[in-house]
Amino acid sequence: MMQLKSLAFAAALSAGLALTACSSDDKYSSGGGGNMNASQATINSGNARNLAETAAIGAKQAVTQSNAPRDAAGDKPADVAAGITAGLLDGARQAGPRQTITGDCGGSATIDSDNSGNSTIVYNNFCTNGVVSNGTVNVNVQQSGASTTSYNDFTISYNGETYTLNMTVSCDANANCTYSEDFTGPDGETYRIEGGMVSGDGNSGYSVSATVYDPTYGAIEISGGNLTFNCDEGQPGTGSITLSGDGGSSASVGFDSCISYTVTIDGVANSYDW
Repeated sequence: MMQLKSLAFAAALSAGLALTACSSDDKYSSGGGGNMNASQATINSGNARNLAETAAIGAKQAVTQSNAPRDAAGDKPADVAAGITAGLLDGARQAGPRQTITGDCGGSATIDSDNSGNSTIVYNNFCTNGVVSNGTVNVNVQQSGASTTSYNDFTISYNGETYTLNMTVSCDANANCTYSEDFTGPDGETYRIEGGMVSGDGNSGYSVSATVYDPTYGAIEISGGNLTFNCDEGQPGTGSITLSGDGGSSASVGFDSCISYTVTIDGVANSYDW
């Protein structure tokens, strides 16, 4: 019998795409709201199958984000949003604690700032250079220059497409930034990815590493290779992923075909149908 995750694999991964800035070999992470188990998961025979599917879902999400379309300047949605936000804040610092800015092609953005480095920007069809933004962005800038920017159900539209951002961007004083995102899984729960790296392509297969948070069991480290996602329902049809958890616990999953996958833990392998 298929599990709930398997039954809805394709639907959850194709619906409501929430995008982060990530290209081949790009680093991103994800975080945000939702009831997330932030502890490190202990992998055992009782949860290995569930966590193997979580690993597959996380890897698929990472690859989806790595292939996100770019704008005319070559930037991806999160980069576009970050550029617009940074530009508005630079102007706001010169103009006082509250101001409303009209976009060069319509709409408005209202900025409220305090003396502690906190700013809230409310976008209302704010249009600049043909890009339309809606939603609220919260920014905190520390005296050191480090900053945290949070986007929740923030939409950005260009080239006839609309993307939803649910992410946090954390930057140090040297502008080294980590992008973070929560996303909805096939069971309707909120999952999280952190510190991911994606390389490869759909022909030769993808290599993916990341921390993936399962809402029930917590965080696992994943490292996968030769992953392809050409199955009709979106699940991986080739490749494998190693899962690492708390206390040295681990498991692996090999994707045998579009029909089945094999989970190995403590030297015992079990095959399951999607």
